[in-house]
Amino acid sequence: MKKALRLLFLGLALPVSVLSLVSFSSAAPEGYLGNIVKEKCMVCHTVNSEGKVSRIDYVRKTPEGFEATVNRMQRLWGLKLTDEEKRQVIKDLSQARPLAPAETEKIMYLLTGEHGTIEQVPNETVKAACTRCHSFARVAAQRRTKEEWMKLKDTHMALNPALILQTRDTDWPKIATEALNWLAEKYPADTQEYREWRAAGSPRAIDGKWQVVGYQPGKGKYFGTVEFAGQGNGEYRETRNITYADGSESKWEGTGRLYSGYSLRSSLISGEEKAKGVLLLQGDVFRGKWHSLKDAGISGEETYYREGAGAAKVTDVFPAALRRGTTATLTIRGVNLPAAIKPGDNLAGGVTVKKVVSASANAVTVEVAVGQGPDLRGDVKAGSALGKGLVTVFDKVDYLKITPEYAVARLGGGGRDKEGVQFQALGYSNGADGKAGTGDDLSVGPLEGVQWSVKEFVNAPGDDEIKWIGSLDQQGYFTPAIDGPNPQRPMATNNAGAVTVVGKYQPPGGGKPVAGEAKLLVTVPVYRAVE
Repeated sequence: MKKALRLLFLGLALPVSVLSLVSFSSAAPEGYLGNIVKEKCMVCHTVNSEGKVSRIDYVRKTPEGFEATVNRMQRLWGLKLTDEEKRQVIKDLSQARPLAPAETEKIMYLLTGEHGTIEQVPNETVKAACTRCHSFARVAAQRRTKEEWMKLKDTHMALNPALILQTRDTDWPKIATEALNWLAEKYPADTQEYREWRAAGSPRAIDGKWQVVGYQPGKGKYFGTVEFAGQGNGEYRETRNITYADGSESKWEGTGRLYSGYSLRSSLISGEEKAKGVLLLQGDVFRGKWHSLKDAGISGEETYYREGAGAAKVTDVFPAALRRGTTATLTIRGVNLPAAIKPGDNLAGGVTVKKVVSASANAVTVEVAVGQGPDLRGDVKAGSALGKGLVTVFDKVDYLKITPEYAVARLGGGGRDKEGVQFQALGYSNGADGKAGTGDDLSVGPLEGVQWSVKEFVNAPGDDEIKWIGSLDQQGYFTPAIDGPNPQRPMATNNAGAVTVVGKYQPPGGGKPVAGEAKLLVTVPVYRAVE
C-alpha cells in the first residue's frame, strides 16, 4: 500500500514519458551518450522532435551529481545495472553533459568533502527554500534549463511530501517557485563558461610523470611524483610517491578516472590506508584535495605539475616563511629548473644564497641568510624560473588563527567510523601598518610547536563535555568518542557536546606568546536510511 501511494505521488509529479516504458526511438544519433545509456536509460527518456533526449539533454552535472541520479533511478524505478555498467553510464553522462572547469571550481569544497565550510548563500529565498536541507554547493553543482529547474518543486513534493509540514513556518511551494526562478536565471543550462570551454577542445592525455607539491595539516609539506599509465576509456593506473618535510615517505597505488577530460577522481591505497582524491586539470596543472576514507578529518591539498612541460617555473618552496635575521636551509621545487643558482644570489626580499647544497631539474636546496627589512610576501627567482608570492619574510608572529574556525566532528559507533578534525594554527604578521586584521597582514603559515588544549564552550553547572566527547592531541588532531548512550552522563545522553579549541604558540627567543581559538561541535554520526 505504501509503495502504491508513493508511486501515485510520483505519477502526479513526473512527466508521462518517464512513467511509460516505450521502445527506443531511432531518432537518436548513433552512439549518442554511449551504448549503455542508449540501452538502459533511453527506454524511458525518449528523443523529441529536436533530436534531444528528454531530461538528460537539459541538465548538466558533476560526476557525483550523475551518480546520485543513477542511484535514484535504481532505487525508485528498478534500473538494473552491473557495477561496470554503472561506471560507464556516469562516464558517458559526464562526458556529454558536464560542468565546465570554471563552474566545477566554485563548488570544489563539496566534491572534496570539506564539511566545515561556511557557505555564503547568495539569495535569501534560495536559503529559505533549499539550504535547510541541502548545502548551497549541491544546488550550484548543476545547470538546468528553466523548465528543468521548475520541475524540481513537484519532484520534491512527490518524493518528500512531509516537507510541507517540516517547513510549516513558510509557504514552501511559494518560496520554492521564487527560488527556482532565481536559479534558472543564475544557473542556466547554457552559459558563457561552458561555451568557451567546449570551443577550446579537449586537453591532451595525462599519461606520464608529474611533480607533486602538497600539504597535509598535522604532518606538513610534502613533495614527490605521481605517474599515470593509461588503461583506455579514461582509466589510469596511478602511482604516487611522496616524501614529507620530516623525511618520512609514503607510496600510494590505485586508479585514476578522468571525467570530461579535466576532472580526476583517484582511489588510492597505501598499506591499510585508503584515500579518495578530487583534482581539476587546468593546462598542465592539476589542483585539488584528497581525504582518508576511514576518517574524513584526515586530508591534504596538492598540486601536480606535468614534468618537463613548458618553460622553467618555481612551483613551491620549503619553508614558505623565513624570519628576519636568521639562516635557513631552503628547498626550491619546480619544473625545468636551471642550474644557474650560485652563492650571492638574491632569491627574494633580502634572502641571499650562502651555499648550494644540491641541484636538479626539479629541486634545488640552498643555505640562505635572511637580512633585515620590511615584512613582505616575495617572489622566488631561480635563474630564469620564477614563482610568484611563494615566500613570506617576516620579523615576528603577531597573532594566530585556528582553522577550521568552526568545526564539526562526528562520534563513532554502530558500525560507523568516527569523523575527526585536524586543527592547525596559522601565524600572521601585522604587516607594514603594525595593526592586526588589516589588508597588509601577512600569513606566516602553519606554526610548529603549538600547545593544544580544550576548554568548555559554556561554563555552567554540570557542564562536562570535555570529559566525554573525545580527545585532542598535540598535533592538533581531535578524535571523537563513540556515540552512547552514556549512563555516566545526566539522563544517560550520548557523548555529543560543544567545546572551544585553544592553540598557544611561544615564539622562539622568548617573545610574547600568542593564542587563538576555534569552536568545535561534536555530534552524532551521519545516519542514512536504507530503502
